[in-house]
Formats: sequence, C-alpha cells, structure tokens
Amino acid sequence: MTENPRPPREARAETTLPREAEAGRPASLERRARLLWQGADEYLSRLARPGLFFLSLSWVILVGIVDFATGARYSVSLLYAIPIFIGPWYGSNGVGFAAAGAAAISKFADDVIFHYGSFSDPSLYWDLITWTAFFTLTVGMAATVRQALDSKDLLANTDPLTGLANRRYFLDRLETELARARRYPRPFALMYVDLDNFKAVNDAQGHAAGDAALRAVAGVLRANTRAVDTAARLGGDEFACLFPETDHPAMASAAAKIHPLLLGSMTEARWPITFSIGVTTFENPPSSAEEALKAADGLMYSVKRATKNAILHEHWSGPAAPGSGSAGITAPT
Repeated sequence: MTENPRPPREARAETTLPREAEAGRPASLERRARLLWQGADEYLSRLARPGLFFLSLSWVILVGIVDFATGARYSVSLLYAIPIFIGPWYGSNGVGFAAAGAAAISKFADDVIFHYGSFSDPSLYWDLITWTAFFTLTVGMAATVRQALDSKDLLANTDPLTGLANRRYFLDRLETELARARRYPRPFALMYVDLDNFKAVNDAQGHAAGDAALRAVAGVLRANTRAVDTAARLGGDEFACLFPETDHPAMASAAAKIHPLLLGSMTEARWPITFSIGVTTFENPPSSAEEALKAADGLMYSVKRATKNAILHEHWSGPAAPGSGSAGITAPT
C-alpha cells in the first residue's frame, strides 16, 4: 500500500549536506544544526510507541533529578513540557498523558521536599492541581497542533480527486530518493502511466465516468505498491509511481503485475481504456527529478506512438548512455 502524502521529513537530512560535500564546501554551523534537528525528527518519527514511552519517561526522570539537585533555588519545571510534548507530536497521546502523570508526581515530590516540607499545606495540593492541568493541556495542545499541521500538509500534497500524491509532492519524494541514491549505491525505478482512449470515455460518457476511471486507476496503484513507494497523479490522465531500492528484474515483475490489473479494472466497468506505460530503472541517479521523470515519460510516449497498451522498460545507466541496459516493449498477456 502506498504511503500517505505527508511531508518527506525522513530523508531531507540527506538532500543538503551531500551536495555541499560534492561541491567541496563545508556545511555551515546553521545548516549542520538544521540537519541535526531533522535527523532527530526523523528518528522520533520512526520510533515505535514503546520507544517513545521509554524516551519520554527517561526525560521526565532526568528533569526530576535536575529539579531535585537544584533544590528550591532554581526551578526547571517547564522542562517537563518537552517529554510531554513528544508523545502526541509523534502520534501517541497515551505516551503524552503517561509522561504528564510522571511529571506531576515528580513535581509534587519536589514541592513536598523543598517548598512545603509537609503534606499538610493546602497550597501544596493547589500546586499539584495546577501543574497537572498544565501538563494535561500540553498534551492536548501538542495533539491539536500536530493534527492541524498534518491535515494542512495532506491537503497540500494530495490530489483531491484520487487521493494519491500530487505532482509537487511526487517530485519532492523523487528529489529525496535522488539524494539517497547519490549517497548510497542503490537502484530505484519510475513507472509512468498514461491512459489510452481516456478522452473518448470523457466525451461519450461524461466527466463523471472519466473521474470514476481515474479513481479506479488510483485504487489499483494504491493497492499494488509498497508502503515505501509513492504513487501520484501528475495531472490529467497521467500517473507515476516511484519504487525505491528496486532493481531492473524486480521492477519488470512489478510492472507486469500492475498492467493487467489496471486493464481488468477498466474492463470490469466497460471502459475502452488501455495503458501506455514507460518504466525506467536507475542504477545511477540523474541530475534532477525532472530528468528522471522525463526518461520514464519519454518511454511512455514511445509506447503511445508505437502500439499503445504496452510496457517499455529501460535500464538507465547514466546521462551519457541512456538505454544501455535491456529495453523492450511488453504487451499484456
């Protein structure tokens, strides 16, 4: 299943520093700090709930130790907000509430020892209620802000008709994959899909039928790509899929599987639509996302000019030698 179109935070740390290194320029302190922050953000984004819980609880314990060490002279209580914030920001309100409870207990113990000296002062319990409310509100605030940002990002990165990624997000993901490929010798592949006879369906059956056909194509692509892949509607009746860490044989197998499924979805609805598909496997990364997309797009148009309803697969080894690997038009069986 294709991932939801969210901001590609997880690999942006690889998109800047390697290019500077290639240019022979050291990264600035500000840029290194940003990369460090992005790396931490990536790590926390991938951390499972038990890991988030352990990290948040450890931070609460650390703040508690510092709070006890500084005594009544200094207060570091606001630092409890950081581990409380981590849970809901990275997808677990339960972790946030657990951290809030642990922080409230730690703060209560600190107040008893250093500020009130006994359990008999009513102000002690008022402070407990106040801090508990603050910690709880921090969880709610972090969850609300995160949800709002995710909703905004989803709208900005999603094609409204199909629910797939839009062109902007797809190119962003492709740039991220190029940066990874420059740093590590791993292949990736692109599949460019164009609908044959789509205009005839729109003209004969109306735009509602055309929209339904596009949604059906999106459904097939979404159901038959991996979580790490990115399927997108680039515009009109053109779609593309990015397959990270996929070599030539694996990509040929994937395309051969997807093509008949796309045809089946059209036949089932009695739409006379077929598919011209260009597939490019990259052993070496091209200079830009647009160049990579252009390679697959060119193969698709070669199919469209020749036979339509077929796959043309090219093994791209570098800008000086396109098509140096195997290539051929494969018609559906």
